[in-house]
Amino acid sequence: MKLDAAAIETPAPRARAWTLAAIATMIFGVTLSACATTSGPPPPATPGAKYEVTGDNPNYDSGCGQGNPTGKLIRGTRFKLVSAEGDCWLVEFDDQTETYIHPERVKAAK
Repeated sequence: MKLDAAAIETPAPRARAWTLAAIATMIFGVTLSACATTSGPPPPATPGAKYEVTGDNPNYDSGCGQGNPTGKLIRGTRFKLVSAEGDCWLVEFDDQTETYIHPERVKAAK
């Protein structure tokens, strides 16, 4: 089967404009959602207060000085602050499991 170059249609300028607008909208949406989960200054550390993770946040079982994170807390995870030393928080979950985090993506729970 031979392709005839004259039979291949290029998109009209209006269709190209709509395609570019759709791509720009998707890029803006992805950028906006990424900004919503990026870190800002952590909320004040108040032992006993409840907090919520706003984006993936590494956690450490042996303290914040541990070389590699043990895992990560995902968005929506709620916890209670047990203690804070600088930028290292000891947090407790409802099941009384404790772990350490740097409060990079955290907000006060409502």
